[in-house]
Amino acid sequence: MPPRTSETILLVNDDPQVLKVIQEILRRCGYAVVTAGNFSEAARLLQQRPIDLLLADYVTPQMKEGGLIERLCTLRPGLKVLLMSAYNNGLADRFIQMPFTPEALARKVREVLDAPVEQPQKPPRG
Repeated sequence: MPPRTSETILLVNDDPQVLKVIQEILRRCGYAVVTAGNFSEAARLLQQRPIDLLLADYVTPQMKEGGLIERLCTLRPGLKVLLMSAYNNGLADRFIQMPFTPEALARKVREVLDAPVEQPQKPPRG
């Protein structure tokens, strides 16, 4: 059984099936997981509760508006962000390419959570 943590992950994806699968993977790793189907809901959740990591789909209809993740980060300065996508967007260390294995996701989430906070952390515009 994985060690329990006190860390909370905000998972944002517009596909309910993807949300469910990733949420289960993260819960099995011991994380508390809060889900949002869109960025408006994510913004509300960020204002209501402590969040240690934002795990968000980089390619969603809302991302095409540009700067949405950056705007979420302004609600929570120092928020750690991990982006996921089926397309490699050259996002390097704060990115995981889909599909991924549960083990790969667990490693990447832990890596981002353990990394020092970059001040200010500004993810790329979508």
